Amino acid sequence: MHITLGAKTIGKGELVYIIAEMSANHNQDLDKAIQILEAAKEAGADAVKLQTYTPDTMTISCDNEYFRIGKCTLWEGRNLYDLYGEAYTPWEWQPKLKKIANDLGLDLFSTAFDPSAVDFLEEMEVPVHKIASFEVVDIPLIEKMARTGKPLIISTGMATLAEIEEAVRAARNAGATQIALLKCTSAYPAPPEEPVNIGAGFEISIKDLVELIAKLTNFKRKIVWDTSKPDGQPRRCLDTTKAEREFGFKAKTTFEEGLKKTIEWYVRDR
Repeated sequence: MHITLGAKTIGKGELVYIIAEMSANHNQDLDKAIQILEAAKEAGADAVKLQTYTPDTMTISCDNEYFRIGKCTLWEGRNLYDLYGEAYTPWEWQPKLKKIANDLGLDLFSTAFDPSAVDFLEEMEVPVHKIASFEVVDIPLIEKMARTGKPLIISTGMATLAEIEEAVRAARNAGATQIALLKCTSAYPAPPEEPVNIGAGFEISIKDLVELIAKLTNFKRKIVWDTSKPDGQPRRCLDTTKAEREFGFKAKTTFEEGLKKTIEWYVRDR
């Protein structure tokens, strides 16, 4: 199956489609957001993704323990409403950022977290709708996105196999014909020294993965890890043997060989 995003086609035999996530990295500074777009273009990305929400579309202003973030995260003890107020991307920026991105030759789209955000993004004429893994169980939201007729990208880091099946079934029943599922790691930031599941049938740490990529690409410069970052939040590790049992999928090459071929393909065709 192939998916069309803007002028790009994604699927077997096509070039890798690279999406740069802006998230809250703009720190409420529009100039910084524009710089991120420019850096993404310079780095070779095909698209930039935003997040479209406000504190009021995400939660309520409440200060009891159920509305504070738990331990083992960068935001431990923070009030959710206040944190969303610091992290959200102002909606009035988003059409401006899309125009700048498009002028740079980048696609720009966003993760919507409620129906009003989908309506807003439709007015912006985004090429695709993105569903966060937390929203995989929000079937009405998925159905609303599907009814636009645009491709859907669905993250699955917080979902069980049954929840993924239900989300895909709902999207298809609502009219979606182009659906991409992402295997994401729901730990922010993911600690580099701890293993994460990347769908390869085993776990590998980000640190080991980066060092393997450096070896395969003959990268000689020093890699420096920021040890001041917290260890991230607890994550659900998916057992890829379930995918093999349910779908009959089994990799035909070793992980290292597959990664090497992917790098060679990217360098040759980019």
